[in-house]
Amino acid sequence: MKIAFLVEFPTQFEVPFYKYVAGQIKEQKAKDFDSAQSDEGNFDSAQPDKEFNFHVIYNNTDQQDYHDFELGKKVGWGFNLYEGYTYFIADKNDIVNSVSAILETENYDYVILNGYKNSYAGLTGLCKRKNIRIALRIDSVLYNLSPLKKILKRIYLPFAYRQFDHFFAVGSETKNFLNWLGIKNDRISYFSYSTDEVWFSGKANDIEKVTALKEQLSIGHQKVLLSVAKFVPRESPWDILKAFGVLNDPNLVLVLVGDGEDRKALEARANTLPQLKIIFTGYIPYQELGYYYGIADVFIHAAKNEPWGVSVHEALACGCTVITSDKVGSSTDLIIEGKNGFTYPLEDAEKLAQTIKASLQLDCKLKAKTNETILKNWSYSKMLEEIKSVFN
Repeated sequence: MKIAFLVEFPTQFEVPFYKYVAGQIKEQKAKDFDSAQSDEGNFDSAQPDKEFNFHVIYNNTDQQDYHDFELGKKVGWGFNLYEGYTYFIADKNDIVNSVSAILETENYDYVILNGYKNSYAGLTGLCKRKNIRIALRIDSVLYNLSPLKKILKRIYLPFAYRQFDHFFAVGSETKNFLNWLGIKNDRISYFSYSTDEVWFSGKANDIEKVTALKEQLSIGHQKVLLSVAKFVPRESPWDILKAFGVLNDPNLVLVLVGDGEDRKALEARANTLPQLKIIFTGYIPYQELGYYYGIADVFIHAAKNEPWGVSVHEALACGCTVITSDKVGSSTDLIIEGKNGFTYPLEDAEKLAQTIKASLQLDCKLKAKTNETILKNWSYSKMLEEIKSVFN
């Protein structure tokens, strides 16, 4: 089974998954080779129709860095996004013909489109003509749609989505969205924005680096509340800053990692709370985020509109208690209320303050056990299993 995953550009979130899949394929081929040699004495006896391959096709960039419009700057990820897996770069100015040439050469059985875009309109017909099945991976959710958008999507999308053989939802909230459109569960699987749990956990548990970071930030024995967010209307930590003022507890430290258009306003608000320790770190490279999760007792994601929320997964992998607003999609799947975290109503600073107090009282052993159980269902291995089960 040979699969092409069509996505715009490489990111730090997705590439580690591609590398993981490539590693698993390589490992399986080695096992097949050894098995074939032991059974028949040569590799030709292996059954090629059982092989699984997963390639990536990029259609919008061949740059190592890309411009983040919310941050207003170019962002580099600190590692090579173009090694360790098989990929192709299509011509973004002629997507259909460019992808057609790749499909013709590679002879794929299935194509997964990452998101529904107008520029992909010709690709579904192309795949049908080539007898290639096609799936759609999306992260749409109902709670961020206005009444008008709900009406328009309910009219248009069932028609547009008829061309897809299968759907991959990033989480339960997206699955609910697909059900709302009339798509049945037997046509839906999960393909989430998972994270490299081992890598993040290793960073968070690097005692030397984490201790050095605490010293650098002048953090003593206080409990640490952490936010990693873009300081923009969609994702800004205003709720957190307000709740921190409500708590008014000098035994707590608030660390705000990020940057964006709201930064000056956030700093001005923080200056009205001189009795509290509030640290603005600015933008932190992705490679260093694990150390910040390592210093945190509680991670808070107060986004206004977040269909998933990769940082929630990252924080749980690092052992943090996690609090999110009720507009963060991953909270439905990754947080068990009162066991490894909490949710609160967006813009309710008083409720968030109460929730922070409760989060500091969680049983650590219960939290660790809960995280272990939950994360197994959203790991790289589980997502690969979901993909393979559909195409097999």
